[in-house]
Amino acid sequence: MVRFFSLPALAAFVYAAATASAQQLSTDGQFTIASPKAGGIFVAGALLPCVWHLDDTTPAGFALNVYLESSTVANFNTIAIAAPANVEKTAQWLLPGNESIYEHIVNYALPRTLTAGSYAVCIQKLMVKEMVF
Repeated sequence: MVRFFSLPALAAFVYAAATASAQQLSTDGQFTIASPKAGGIFVAGALLPCVWHLDDTTPAGFALNVYLESSTVANFNTIAIAAPANVEKTAQWLLPGNESIYEHIVNYALPRTLTAGSYAVCIQKLMVKEMVF
């Protein structure tokens, strides 16, 4: 869960990063979420860094979508942050100093009109099967 605050409510909070915690491994072990951290606090109008890592064991046909959702903010419509998200495993995405981790980053600009409340960055994993005729 990530919390957002409107700028007038927290003018002194330009940007508050989440408290340090370990990266979160997906339940199937196919990718890792490095950011945002659970419990992070972000301000409307600021950047929300979304970072995920893949490795050489991530299977072909793997796909991700990244959404911003809220069940506590009235009339909030889910926002697609990255749908589809980049899951390329090419040299340009290699994490420096690591020859088998591919890092992808989306710095999502939170709308200035975002209502204060609790939000969740949801990562949807998809498996795409290619059909050849």
